[in-house]
Amino acid sequence: MPFSRPPSLGLLTIAKNEAQNLPKSLEPLVKVVGEAVFVDTGSTDGSQSLAAAMGARVYSFPWVNDFSLARNFALSQMTADYVFWLDGDNAVDPLALAAFKKTLSEKPTVYLALERVIPQGDEIWQTRIFPNLPPAHWEGQIHEQLICPPSWPRVVSSLIVDHWGYADPRLAQKKGERNLALLLKTPLNQANPYHLYQTGRTLYYLRRRLEARPWLEEAANKAENPALFSHSLILLGSVYQTLGDHKAALAAFERLTASRPDYGPGHYFLGRYLTLTDPARALKELELALAYGLADPGWGANGPKLSFIASLTLGKLRFKAKDYPLAEKHLTAALNLDPANPEPALELARLALAKGEKKVAKATLTAVLSRFPNLRGALVLAKELNL
Repeated sequence: MPFSRPPSLGLLTIAKNEAQNLPKSLEPLVKVVGEAVFVDTGSTDGSQSLAAAMGARVYSFPWVNDFSLARNFALSQMTADYVFWLDGDNAVDPLALAAFKKTLSEKPTVYLALERVIPQGDEIWQTRIFPNLPPAHWEGQIHEQLICPPSWPRVVSSLIVDHWGYADPRLAQKKGERNLALLLKTPLNQANPYHLYQTGRTLYYLRRRLEARPWLEEAANKAENPALFSHSLILLGSVYQTLGDHKAALAAFERLTASRPDYGPGHYFLGRYLTLTDPARALKELELALAYGLADPGWGANGPKLSFIASLTLGKLRFKAKDYPLAEKHLTAALNLDPANPEPALELARLALAKGEKKVAKATLTAVLSRFPNLRGALVLAKELNL
């Protein structure tokens, strides 16, 4: 057997100026793992000394605009059988990690963990735990990928990694611009679908939609990975829509549903696009979206959020078509998915009034106003109901 019994687990972190985050990310895990290697890439906020005080073995590595070089250097300092990599703006429940540690295989195995982006709620699978054996390494200056032999089994773990590094819009903008600069320098861009996708995606979220278009077009044409192909077309359809090319937008969304007919997010984005131009078809697409499910951890789709919007949109469309039973069904589903959002309850109050159930409408609206006293739509309906 290549590993000890039981296999040991080490924590690998590279960071720069993460002192304010280390008490949440690094410190709770140091006592759980067998070793913690912290590689600093140029901090000026005392991250190095803080990490050392927490029990990590600290190294310095000059930042040369290459994440893989820094991670591979950190990997070269690890001695544990398995490596769990975590950034300074990431955190995992130490009790969950302690329980997971007991399940590590004595044979080389790669483990995936679910990354949850805070506060957006996006969720994406990532390879987070892997054997500390020579074939394993990172490649790519930015959005680096962990390369492991295909013979190593892949196992989905129950670990959830919280990632809050993009919670501040200003910091997210700054990181996006940094990432874009590195992406545009990489020699892999023109040939590698992953880099084409990441460049287009980064430009998209920086609101440089016209520049994003050719990258996303190439990514959609070259990507074999279903998640990259799907999200490239979703972003591309949105880009065309923003640029006013509605024929191309419709074609992008239809290409996705034709290629993956049982893919919920594809039907969702097509349905949302058709809401204003073809409500009858939009109803069908959104129903399919909910039936197939709207999560895709391959690119980070927020399933609950998309399900809420799909249910709310269906409720409004059914209400407009005077299909009151189905309207109530979908609006109630939306309310259950996000009780903190007042819109489904407000729509249910309007629906009750349309059905002649004035008492129900008043009670529902009163509950909405008790929580959102300045909600404009609720105040307008209150006048109509003489509240």
